[in-house]
Amino acid sequence: MSASDEPRTSERPPVEIVAVPGGGDGVALLAGLLPAALAGERVVALVPAYAEAGVRATIRQAVTPVQGSMLPPGAAIICPTSGSTGRPRGVVLTAEQIRGAARVRDEAQGGPSAWLLGVPPVTAPALAALARARTAEAPVASWRGAGVGGFDPASFIADARALLAAAEGAGLRARTSLVAAQLRLLLLSGDGAADTLARFDSVLVGGGPTSPSLAAQAAAAGVRLVRTYGMTETFGGCVYDGLGLPGVSIRIDRPDPDGVGQVLLGGPMLAGGYTDGPLRLIHGLLATGDRGRLVPAAADGATDAPLRLELSGRGDDVVTVGGANVDVAAVAQAVGEHPGIADCAVVPVAAQDGGHRLVAFVVPVPAASDGAMLNADDLAADLRSAVGDVLGRAARPEVRVVPALPLLPGGKVDHQRLVEEESR
Repeated sequence: MSASDEPRTSERPPVEIVAVPGGGDGVALLAGLLPAALAGERVVALVPAYAEAGVRATIRQAVTPVQGSMLPPGAAIICPTSGSTGRPRGVVLTAEQIRGAARVRDEAQGGPSAWLLGVPPVTAPALAALARARTAEAPVASWRGAGVGGFDPASFIADARALLAAAEGAGLRARTSLVAAQLRLLLLSGDGAADTLARFDSVLVGGGPTSPSLAAQAAAAGVRLVRTYGMTETFGGCVYDGLGLPGVSIRIDRPDPDGVGQVLLGGPMLAGGYTDGPLRLIHGLLATGDRGRLVPAAADGATDAPLRLELSGRGDDVVTVGGANVDVAAVAQAVGEHPGIADCAVVPVAAQDGGHRLVAFVVPVPAASDGAMLNADDLAADLRSAVGDVLGRAARPEVRVVPALPLLPGGKVDHQRLVEEESR
């Protein structure tokens, strides 16, 4: 720990609510706030200024400590969760957690680097990249549209080439952080996008599952993809390509006969708690709400191989459709594997029989010739048939073809809004 990082006050400073803009302005603001927060001079609660007014108000309430609550020692930054599985909560990140996570991740990836952020500023991956770059005074840039509009591959690639040129000129490696839908659009866009991505030391993809076909497409283009798993409570990804980072514990709680149970996580990057209470722990590990199993990482199943985490969705992802149990995550994966789909989300909606019906919202890939969308009726019929062939008749979703999916401020799909729109 450097002298500048040593806490200088014995009492915790008051919590400051800071509205963070999108894009490069937001990253610059966070870079300026981080040193004082790590030194114990301020505790900063972050609110995305680029979110809708109602969402901003909800997040502001979430990151404001409850009256009379005690923040953990070393509290530095309060970051909101995405709200993708319910109302957002304020996660208290401590200086020790932030520094420990940066150290572990750099150790796993061979040292610090310059960064280009495709994700919005008020997210754990963006904060983690800033913390990692700070140790080497490496540049961190944001794609100009992060948090402020739909994803534009052309502007991202222009920003990527500028960042790569600066990093290469300084003798630094460079990394970027994306979500799967952004990666898919980049690989589809042409104009040398895949070659530009291949110049990065690694492309970290998180925020949700990355389909095997997308991963294979990236590998074929020479992109060094790292699939990450984590959440705000773990300060972003703590599992890379299924393997826990150094010091990270992964356990499966109450596994079924197939070894599938709730994923529990622990390690140096675990948050100090929430603004309204402690983390939910089981055996001292974070209860994620996600389901998965541990399998040997070696292809031959060698018993001495490290164990790899294989995720299978959330605990509440199995719903009843027409009297049959259907895994919503499996349906979403099957829909996302279709070559005509650029992005998708599948949501369960209450049905009159007391069960559910599944609705797939899909963004089609533009036709290669003139940019026009593929025929919506043909695409819907093909999707339903493909899903039914793999998962059975009950799993076939209703299909809604849309130009874009609604996003939460952190960049994840707003599933609740889709449910509300479909329920009207």
